[in-house]
Amino acid sequence: MSAIQLDSCFSCNRTLSPVKRGSSRFPCPQCGARIMRCADCRRASNTYVCPGCDFTGP
Repeated sequence: MSAIQLDSCFSCNRTLSPVKRGSSRFPCPQCGARIMRCADCRRASNTYVCPGCDFTGP
């Protein structure tokens, strides 16, 4: 049996809950790589860095 891989927030590195609402997954505006953020970091406007191109966003 394979383990389920959970996504992590790119700002705080916390595991994104599949149940808790408010997290976001979206393409990087510069390169299209997948960005993932938790609800708390989105609400606080914490910065994130894209792993594909080092784009920094709010």
